[in-house]
Amino acid sequence: ENVGEYDYTVKIEVKGQALSQEYSFLGVGSGTTYYTGASINGKIILELSDIPFFKTSFYGIKNPPSTINMQLESKYPSGAPFWKAMESSSFLYEFARMIAEIYGPSPVVAALMDADINVQNQCARALKTMGATATPDLISALKVADTTYQSKISNILIDIGEAAVDQLLATMEDKSFNDRKNLVFILGEIGDPRAIEPMIALLENPDYQIQNVVAENVKKFSAEAVDPLIAALKKSDPDVRKKASEILGDIGDLRAIEPLIIALKDTNSDVRICAAQALGKLQDHRAVEPLIVSLIDKDSNVRKNSVEILGALGDSRAVESLIFELNEIDPSIQICAVEALGKIADPRAIDTLITKLQDPDTKIQNA
Repeated sequence: ENVGEYDYTVKIEVKGQALSQEYSFLGVGSGTTYYTGASINGKIILELSDIPFFKTSFYGIKNPPSTINMQLESKYPSGAPFWKAMESSSFLYEFARMIAEIYGPSPVVAALMDADINVQNQCARALKTMGATATPDLISALKVADTTYQSKISNILIDIGEAAVDQLLATMEDKSFNDRKNLVFILGEIGDPRAIEPMIALLENPDYQIQNVVAENVKKFSAEAVDPLIAALKKSDPDVRKKASEILGDIGDLRAIEPLIIALKDTNSDVRICAAQALGKLQDHRAVEPLIVSLIDKDSNVRKNSVEILGALGDSRAVESLIFELNEIDPSIQICAVEALGKIADPRAIDTLITKLQDPDTKIQNA
């Protein structure tokens, strides 16, 4: 080509060596040499007016196989699999790294959608190596990417790890960034505790999908998330208090017992229900007496929920209160009380349950 038409030229110099291997063939003899492997060494050189201003090298190898097909393999060096060595070489990685160094990461991020899977993989590898430098471009692409592209970008950011956290958190606070679910997932997978409180703050988002994604990913931090979640039980937004209770129950850390017992008196009935359910998951008998108190809650759903959890805890201290619940006006609570007493299996309940067999409600009889 006429190099005068271009700003600069790219030279790719490759030197190869055939790798011979001796194989034995029945009826042909042994020790016959065949060239069935290849190694290459290469350089990528950018020149401006014939002056090199960027140079990097690469290497590749295709080892001889353990067996060969005599009709398909060549015993001449010219038939060695140099192209296979090139395909498996670090050429694409070094080329992507070179492009990123000159133009920034953006074109390499775009190349993640190349039709060639090897191009995708080597560009991803180069971006991971760049770490925090590549993060802004990856996040920008995440904003507009389709599902497949988002998955590739997310995996790279996860592999970059802690170096990407500051920029991910800054983006999460950006009100123009609409889809925060991917950011939450990425931060949850990275597992840097700096992300815990900003993620919990997203529980205030009215989008239930975001709340659920936050809940699933905060759980990944396990014990590290307990104190911030306990603090969230005091937030003004009842949805935050509710979700915090649920997450604490799933994490299962006993530090949450006393704060959840306090939450049984929350002004919001849904929060009281979630707190009781969390205490049920924690299976700590400190919750029995407070749950018995909840049986006189003004909200029937709270009462019903407390009956179910007391049955699951199986503590005999609840028997008398559960027997009393058999007189509830709400038949569904009566049924729950029967089932709870059955789980505790205390002799004090037998006569009362036999009496209940005369109840006109067949559902209660069956229970």
